Amino acid sequence: MTGVILAQIVVVVTLILMIIGKTPMYITAVVGSTIAALLAGIPLYGADPVTIKGLLIGGLNPVLIDMGGILLFIGIMQSGSTHDINKKSE
Repeated sequence: MTGVILAQIVVVVTLILMIIGKTPMYITAVVGSTIAALLAGIPLYGADPVTIKGLLIGGLNPVLIDMGGILLFIGIMQSGSTHDINKKSE
């Protein structure tokens, strides 16, 4: 079996684990994709234009920004009393 086929199998297993919810989603995604990239022949780090280090750093920045936006949205909703179930509508 070639590295690319093994990498595809790892990606499918990773997706199944994420779908059934038995493992933490972000950790599963990072670990599964790293193993798949290694099997496909992408180096961890170095002078190559595509490395796992570069892919991870590039992929985590949007996730962190999205999570910050979600937390800000939830904070605004809480300060506006939208989560207060005892509040009576007028």
